[in-house]
Amino acid sequence: MSHKPLPIPPVILELKLAKRYRELDAACEEALQQIEEKQYGAELVEEGYEEMICYGIGFFKKQVKIHVRRKLLEDGK
Repeated sequence: MSHKPLPIPPVILELKLAKRYRELDAACEEALQQIEEKQYGAELVEEGYEEMICYGIGFFKKQVKIHVRRKLLEDGK
């Protein structure tokens, strides 16, 4: 069932746990890489979306770091 997409892009979140504080950036990048590799937003093209916002979130104890990327979606044309 197709519907008109909302005017704001969808958001994809991936969370990773870091073993050390200094590994927070790497955890965020690993999360973003997983979103890309597993094509989490692939079905969004069929829904009519042209872009999505990806959040790679890394945690270490009570500390958190977030990396954000805006991704243009391709429909294979």
